Amino acid sequence: MRSAAGLLTVGVAVVFGLIASTSSWAQSQTQDKSANSGALQYDVASIKRFTPGGPPNLNGFHPFVETPDGLVVRTATVKMLILRAYGVDAYQISGGPDWLNSERYDIDAKFDGTTADKLQKLSPDERILARQHMLQTILAERFNLAIHRENKELQTYSLIVGKNGPKLQEVKLEDAGPSKPKVGPAPGRIDMTVGGTGGQVRGFASPLSNLTVMLTNYLHRPVIDKTGLTGKYDFTLRWTPDETQAQVSSSANGLPSADPTGGASLFTAIQEQFGLKLESAKGPIELIVIDHIERPSGN
Repeated sequence: MRSAAGLLTVGVAVVFGLIASTSSWAQSQTQDKSANSGALQYDVASIKRFTPGGPPNLNGFHPFVETPDGLVVRTATVKMLILRAYGVDAYQISGGPDWLNSERYDIDAKFDGTTADKLQKLSPDERILARQHMLQTILAERFNLAIHRENKELQTYSLIVGKNGPKLQEVKLEDAGPSKPKVGPAPGRIDMTVGGTGGQVRGFASPLSNLTVMLTNYLHRPVIDKTGLTGKYDFTLRWTPDETQAQVSSSANGLPSADPTGGASLFTAIQEQFGLKLESAKGPIELIVIDHIERPSGN
């Protein structure tokens, strides 16, 4: 979620939890098929239209907070709800009325102790998928959301290794231990800041898949990792944003503002600083097409 006029934070792995970056499209399809097979659900869900000037957002920066017994959503658009429920990016959503992007809602959803116990017994990836399906159910039952999927040829970017090889330094987490603990942010965290002083992405023991998620969000086009690099890396990428690109800031994370880079574009910076390259390509992308949706029913 970005704003050309404002400043906002984008993060993966810790800030938004997984923004569903670990789930695949095939897994999402499996979720849908399980809709009527006894899947976990919220017992109650209060949905209220957000009114400007009302109570403050107690979630702070985060629009979504998963609690041990439910989900708290604050000032989220319906499109944000759909993106989270299906683990996709904005370019994968097609159709729907204009109010999907303008009206905001607060949701307080709860489940019982039995559901909480079942969630705890799942693996982290299974838990993400279960939580996504539970939100899908809210959208289907309370917003009357109906969707179908279709393939469409879209412009993409391929992230490849440059001709002189990668410049990234791999992190060996096994070197850390009781006598030599790893300090700093949790492994896998990645944060992006874009503002008046420049753009910056910082990764901490992060796989390149997290970087491609960030680049996809920023470039509004799918970025596919074709480097063949499977390690985890500490890295900082700095560039000068184009005037037409979104402005994002991570001051809420306590990270410094991005430094000016002397005019280097994102594409040039990736080549010079990482030894990687973004190449324009085309490929089939599976989309969620909104067939029907209504404003939410009463609580």
